Amino acid sequence: MADTLQLARESYGLCTLAKSFFEDLSESFFNSTPAVAAMFAPGDGLNQQDSLREVIAFMLLFGAGDENGKLAIDRVGHTHSKRQANIRPELYRFWSQSLLSNVERHDPRFRPEVRSAWEEIISKSVARLT
Repeated sequence: MADTLQLARESYGLCTLAKSFFEDLSESFFNSTPAVAAMFAPGDGLNQQDSLREVIAFMLLFGAGDENGKLAIDRVGHTHSKRQANIRPELYRFWSQSLLSNVERHDPRFRPEVRSAWEEIISKSVARLT
């Protein structure tokens, strides 16, 4: 897991060097399906970009086994639950796909091992969220 986590962290660092990473991720996610688009208010992009930044950081902390990362993912899972925000578990695949495609787009060192690392981090986090 250490190598996986290191690959994902390095990749994330490279992605954040691209000024458009969070904007592109937001756009990709919000436009992934009408069900996702309907959940977000128009013009709320900057707040959502900050939220995406936080969630990715939480995912990486959780992937490292950090207790604060676990608590943060649990909090996100609660606030994003079907009961709280009516976010259905099947919508997380659109988040996963959007994140992966944008990492691939913005990480100049992207390769199959990096994809695998992200897939592991994402699947572990989504499993905890749902």
